[in-house]
Amino acid sequence: MDDLFRQIDEIFSAYNSTHTPGCALAVGKGGRIFYERGYGMANFDYDVPIRPDSVFHVASVSKQFAAFAIHLLAADGKISLDDDIRKYLPEMPEYEAAVTVRHLVHHTSGLRDQWDVLAMAGWEYEGDVISNRHVLNVAQLQRGLNFKPGDEHLYSNAGYTLMALIVERASGQSLRQFCHERVFQPLGMTHTHFHDDHNEIVPQRATGYAPRKEGGYRISIPSFDTVGATSLFTTAQDLTRWAANYISRQVGSAAIETMLQPYALNNGKEIKYRGGIVVGDYRGVRQLHHGGADAGYRSQFTVFPDHDLSIVVLCNFSNAVPSAMVEKVTELLLKDVLKPAESAKTENYEIAADKLAEYVGLYHQTMTHEVREISLKGDQLVLPLWEDIPLAARGPDRFQVGGFPLFIDFKRDADGKVIGHATDSTEQAHPYFDKVASLTQTKDTLGAYVGRYSSDELMTYYDVVLENERLVLRHLRHADAPMKPTVTDAFKSDDYADMVFGRDEGGVVNSFTFYTSRVRGITLYRESNR
Repeated sequence: MDDLFRQIDEIFSAYNSTHTPGCALAVGKGGRIFYERGYGMANFDYDVPIRPDSVFHVASVSKQFAAFAIHLLAADGKISLDDDIRKYLPEMPEYEAAVTVRHLVHHTSGLRDQWDVLAMAGWEYEGDVISNRHVLNVAQLQRGLNFKPGDEHLYSNAGYTLMALIVERASGQSLRQFCHERVFQPLGMTHTHFHDDHNEIVPQRATGYAPRKEGGYRISIPSFDTVGATSLFTTAQDLTRWAANYISRQVGSAAIETMLQPYALNNGKEIKYRGGIVVGDYRGVRQLHHGGADAGYRSQFTVFPDHDLSIVVLCNFSNAVPSAMVEKVTELLLKDVLKPAESAKTENYEIAADKLAEYVGLYHQTMTHEVREISLKGDQLVLPLWEDIPLAARGPDRFQVGGFPLFIDFKRDADGKVIGHATDSTEQAHPYFDKVASLTQTKDTLGAYVGRYSSDELMTYYDVVLENERLVLRHLRHADAPMKPTVTDAFKSDDYADMVFGRDEGGVVNSFTFYTSRVRGITLYRESNR
């Protein structure tokens, strides 16, 4: 057993130091903690190490608790999953097709994601205090959806924030109070709460950190008072108690049962996402899992119900990839039952450095208007997302995105030229991206886009200005963002989103529309044309 524990500790060796942030690990087995350990530092200011009972912000791992609260209320007969959300949230617009509570639970509502919309409206992710009221205020301004409810599965944090408000209005208690009484207290989760007051003192809290470009770390903590989609504060120890409840059904047996039932889209296709948890398998072993990422916090929660095993990893460093750590621990603990790994997904593959340049360039998705730019830094391909994410070769024309269960498969034409890529993950398929040539625009052609653009859905405006022969997007609350031409009348801004300009019948630019992977189309109109 000591040898097994040493092998587990080796997985976290990069963080087992007094000079780095780190992670807390708890492995649950048979309703008890089988192994637990803290690696790295919880707080550099006071030299506090991470322990298994250190309290972390666990980001989207929170969602399963909001979903469980909804299913408890449904079991109580206080709500129906098929209710129109306007029954509880009459402030929300009446869309062409009703958005139901069930749509929120499964991320099939079509609601635009709150974080992208708030950023477009001028909010600062780590700087502003964001509450559920703020999210509702912005959500009720949105006149459109990304798609007809039930047609697609597309992650929407807004849906889970609205679920927290539905719990509050249907039960008369805040999500924090409801979960404390119905979930955390009965399960003995004594260090767990929904954090709805950013000024609250939390004993044993781990500080979130992010790397500085010049070296070292900076504090990275979200100023959230919003709960449901995020903001659960908990420990690795407490989450093993919750994991055991998926097996023992000690609390809310009926709610757990309905929460994990399969769900199909309007076209009959079944998705793996259930109520705030993904139901799938890892190398042939059934698992329930969900990850989380906010500011300097990263988390991974995984349960193997057929083996009465859970693995929880909570980290306080934005570069940490706890899902990869959980996989390695799983391979030690379940090595006798796991199917062989697919080599294309797990083994390194050598691609000559001079060949990597073939993949560099812009890739455009016609439906969502999303543009990805893959670049080469040294001998490493990277995909810029919130930071430069390395692409690791896993086979001919196949790359893994960082340590995530996300893969890019490049496509070639008959002459062997790279013409696009598809993206797949363990959760869902993604649209195809065409490789496109970068447009070259002159000062004269760029001038057509200059102007002030405003939106009632965002309650804000942007100025598009021309500086040093390039366009810059300017907002009162954000830093100036250079705009890079992509396809016709379209630009990419790494600080905001992809933008597609519209023209009137005479060909004059009169609007632009924001697109992200989770927001399909918020239009701002040129003020002189309104």
